[in-house]
Amino acid sequence: MKVSIVIPLYNYVEYIGHCLDTCIRQNYKKDYEIIVVDDGSTDQSIFKVKEYQYKANNIKLIEHGKNKGYSVAKNTGIIASSGDYITLIDADDMLTLDSIRVRADFLDKCPTFDFVYGFAYTILGDGNFEYWNARTYKLKIGYKRKKIHSQTVMVRRTVYEKYGLYDEDLRSKSDNEMWYRLLYNGQINNWRLDGQPLAFYRRHDLSMIMYRKRNPLYSNEQLRICDMKKELRLREGITRNNTRFM
Repeated sequence: MKVSIVIPLYNYVEYIGHCLDTCIRQNYKKDYEIIVVDDGSTDQSIFKVKEYQYKANNIKLIEHGKNKGYSVAKNTGIIASSGDYITLIDADDMLTLDSIRVRADFLDKCPTFDFVYGFAYTILGDGNFEYWNARTYKLKIGYKRKKIHSQTVMVRRTVYEKYGLYDEDLRSKSDNEMWYRLLYNGQINNWRLDGQPLAFYRRHDLSMIMYRKRNPLYSNEQLRICDMKKELRLREGITRNNTRFM
């Protein structure tokens, strides 16, 4: 099965090279592609990606030209992808070298599962890293509780075809809404791979998380929209009127 790695990018010239290095060096012998969606970067990010296109022939660069938002960038990459399995990694984060192989092998062997996810390292400000971290979405679904780390999720293409793409009204928190959407609105089978981490999550001052902390009004507005969209889809179901599809 072919895998698509989608990387939304905005002004991360200092990190995108590290991200691409780990994508290029994957211990996955089957077909996979890397799709970078530049969302109107104003630094040298695009030129850094073009340097890597000389190193690997499976990197595709899509340029928005102007900033459209995190969710739009993810959707652009998903729509442009051709993989049977799709995983998204932020441009400031990285994959472990077996990340693609472990997840794709699981989905190959377990056709009834719609997506798989796992653990991650956190890269600290001093360059060291720790196992696991608090940057998981803690979801309460009825009597069950889920902890999903977005950088470790691999989804079957059919999931986006059936349940829709990311909500483009959300410039952040769209992952949170997506996991609630999938887990509340259908018999979505998912599995957490215990054991080896699948990604490196980078903690730094320019991250979206830190931006929300510095701008509580923005953060509260995103939370309000996220809650509104969750309630809307619970009430109406997932329809062409309230959700964008592939």
